Amino acid sequence: MTNLTSGSVEVNGARLFYEAAGAGQSFVMLHGHLLDRRQWDHEFGSFAADYRVVRFDARGFGQSSQPGEPFAFSEDLRGLMDALSIERAVLMGCSGGGATIIDFALAYPDRAAALVLVGSGLGGYPWPKEPPPLALEMRAAFDRGDLAGAVDLALRMWTDGEGRTPEQVNPAARERTREMHRQLFRRSDFGAGAQCAQGGDPRRGPPPEHGASRAV
Repeated sequence: MTNLTSGSVEVNGARLFYEAAGAGQSFVMLHGHLLDRRQWDHEFGSFAADYRVVRFDARGFGQSSQPGEPFAFSEDLRGLMDALSIERAVLMGCSGGGATIIDFALAYPDRAAALVLVGSGLGGYPWPKEPPPLALEMRAAFDRGDLAGAVDLALRMWTDGEGRTPEQVNPAARERTREMHRQLFRRSDFGAGAQCAQGGDPRRGPPPEHGASRAV
């Protein structure tokens, strides 16, 4: 990869960690909301051959901070682009990252050159009153301090999905996802981001219609 850089920028009270590589039209990658920027490990270098690619950890994920104040992920994206002097970009988002770029494009259509939606969420879509059974099991495991169990349940729900067994999933991708889940669940501020942004709790997991089970 050429022109590889990394750093943190101050955006709306949070420090957002990013990596950039390549040259040309800007291409910004947004990860799913139980993951972090490493979701794009394979794609980052490939797209950097033709674009100036930026991937970053959303507030409360990876190496980015979570101050615990009200915010919007789409406004964090705008602030990141401003800080990196990106006026317009192709935007690719998975799951919660997909919901973010949809919200951003609606608010700032001139700044979105194109959207690439990967198992995207959708802001404003009503969650079911009762989470799926695996989500309830995951929350119960988390609440009793069984982080390994919570990680396993998250993998079964969002990486394997209802129609596959773990053996049918790419093992390297599954283990990379396991590590991202593990690091997220160990954060002392885990849960604050969803409560400040949406009034929700990420331990519930998104509804089945969210599509994240096929995104990793």
